[in-house]
Amino acid sequence: MENNKLIFSTIEISELLKLIREAQNTESSQQVNSKNSQKYLTRAQVAEMLKISLPTLGKYVKDGSIPCYRIGNRILFNPDEVVESLDRVQSLNISKYR
Repeated sequence: MENNKLIFSTIEISELLKLIREAQNTESSQQVNSKNSQKYLTRAQVAEMLKISLPTLGKYVKDGSIPCYRIGNRILFNPDEVVESLDRVQSLNISKYR
């Protein structure tokens, strides 16, 4: 508690608004950076996660069941989108038997 000292000083409203804007810009840029630093998975990682072979994963990518991103000669997967696609395929398979 000894570090929590209150200091009162006078500050003009324009200076206060400027400080608030700077704080908002800093926070929003940190949020953007955290979204951009999302980790993408490689083909091998997704195949291991789904416990399927690489050719099977290729088939799912080709038919559009699992979305991917091609960056140069690399194929990367968003982990959230992979899980969503599995949920979608699973719900389709379940409704097929009703």
